[in-house]
Amino acid sequence: MDYAGSPFEIKSLSDCGAIEGLLAGFDNVDSHGDRIAPVAFKRTLSERGTRPLPMLLHHDLKRPIGAWKEWAEKPDGLYVKGSLTLSTRDAQEAYSLAKEGALTGVNLNGLITNATAFSDPLSVSSPTMIDTVGTGILQVSLADFMPNGIVMHPSDWMRIRLLKNTDGEYLLGDPQSNPSPLLFGLPVVATTAMSVDKFLIGDFRAAATLYDREGANVALSTEDGDNFVRNMLTIRCEERLGLAIKQATALSYGDFGNVA
Repeated sequence: MDYAGSPFEIKSLSDCGAIEGLLAGFDNVDSHGDRIAPVAFKRTLSERGTRPLPMLLHHDLKRPIGAWKEWAEKPDGLYVKGSLTLSTRDAQEAYSLAKEGALTGVNLNGLITNATAFSDPLSVSSPTMIDTVGTGILQVSLADFMPNGIVMHPSDWMRIRLLKNTDGEYLLGDPQSNPSPLLFGLPVVATTAMSVDKFLIGDFRAAATLYDREGANVALSTEDGDNFVRNMLTIRCEERLGLAIKQATALSYGDFGNVA
């Protein structure tokens, strides 16, 4: 089953597990590109009445952690109130992750989503890509963090590698050499997980914590539908993770300006 990701903005969370917040904001675009229009839930809510809705951890029907007991459409979206059943292990996990800021949506919210938008503190005129990286590092430093890494697309790293001085010499070394991917002393991670023309600079240790609740678990079974008759196996892979963004200003996310 594939699920669309939509941010959940927690407004309050009490010590007894009472939770409320904005479950779905109107006019936001989810991970499938769909936009939630105002009054989108009106008919569904009226037909459901007052029956509580199960609160599930990571969409898993086998992992209920409480119930949503009140809901209402407001000008900015669908608000819900409910309670976590803290006597269960999964609810305790969800409560701990929510307190740390890790349950900000139905999926891991990500570093880029929470990062501070790049803003050149020096207002450099006609900056090169290296200038942009340097001022991004400065932006994080001025927020009282110590940057320790740079992430960009391999195409952008190659653009930087191809930069030359006025004598036609490559700035980062002869093409026959294999210099370490470093800029201003910080390691550069070139990965296709980053969009072309985008970069992320930060103090990643201070910015976020990844909570590994349970390691990767792979299970095989013939007892799924007609697998046995068709001589097939179903493979289930899962891992229980929570990503808590603790310092958004420790991250700077922006673009190089090469793509219109």
